[in-house]
Amino acid sequence: VYYALAVVSAVWPGLSRTCAVLHEVSLATALLVTGITYGVLVPCALLLEQPDHRRGSIQLLLTPQGHIMHSANTLFMLVDTKLTGPAGRVWLSDLRYGIAFGVTYSVFEWWFHHVTGLWHYPFMDYNQPFAELAYLALFAVLLLCWMLAAAFTSERMVVAAR
Repeated sequence: VYYALAVVSAVWPGLSRTCAVLHEVSLATALLVTGITYGVLVPCALLLEQPDHRRGSIQLLLTPQGHIMHSANTLFMLVDTKLTGPAGRVWLSDLRYGIAFGVTYSVFEWWFHHVTGLWHYPFMDYNQPFAELAYLALFAVLLLCWMLAAAFTSERMVVAAR
């Protein structure tokens, strides 16, 4: 969605703020997905015994396609951020959009589970013990990723990269 809107906003400048917010959300969530994938999912897949019904998901996670699916967007967003310079800056004051996206995604996951009986990620299963803590931790990681993106795109970092 971000890349399509970026193209459209080049000819329709009224969308530039919306495009900037989508860039912020996309960068922070791309960092979150890559961090959770390689900090939690892959180590758990390799170190813990998995139930039979998870074997297909684990196999996909560890394939080249799984690695591309979970990390390529971060690479694209970092390159895009570098190429857009100051226009690609992430502002801490826009964190509310990241939180709104996280809440929307959580509601989507609940709806998806309600319809299919499946969870994309086991830590989002609200029936598990300590599910509330898992959700709080996920939002804390989103906050951390937003702060990391803001630091990476700060004026000082942009000037230092030149």
